[in-house]
Amino acid sequence: MHVHHQGRAEYTLIYPESPPRVETKVCTRALVTASVSEVLTSLKIVGPNVDAGETLQLLVGSNIWKKSRLLDEDLAAAGKNLLYCRVLIARILTRFSLIEEDPEIRTYTRCLITEVVFPGFHWEDHQYLTREGLEKIWDSQPGWKEWLPFVKQGAP
Repeated sequence: MHVHHQGRAEYTLIYPESPPRVETKVCTRALVTASVSEVLTSLKIVGPNVDAGETLQLLVGSNIWKKSRLLDEDLAAAGKNLLYCRVLIARILTRFSLIEEDPEIRTYTRCLITEVVFPGFHWEDHQYLTREGLEKIWDSQPGWKEWLPFVKQGAP
């Protein structure tokens, strides 16, 4: 269980099913289902805006692969925030004025979650997805190579 505290993160979940299929959901957009010959993936946003379809908790069950990242628009806001801070420093140095950081921008430039495990979870059962595992999940279906940058390379 992933529990939200601050910021937002995009989670992509990969469900190896038989037969595999693709299902994607982003914020409040409609559910899109593709061919049943593809692997089931689901995109979720963990964040504070439940009215926009974001979730405060995300349950990731057994045998489901996941990856998470900060959202592109949040990273862009972080870049704007850096520029904003540079301007503030210049103002402080020249005029000694004190201006606070915009809390709205600060909220969306990082993400803090707690990951809770349940009885029956054992760290020795934990695995990282490897190239071989990725190929097995996709079973020669197109699209598997886009996930290669996110799998563990080589032995631990």
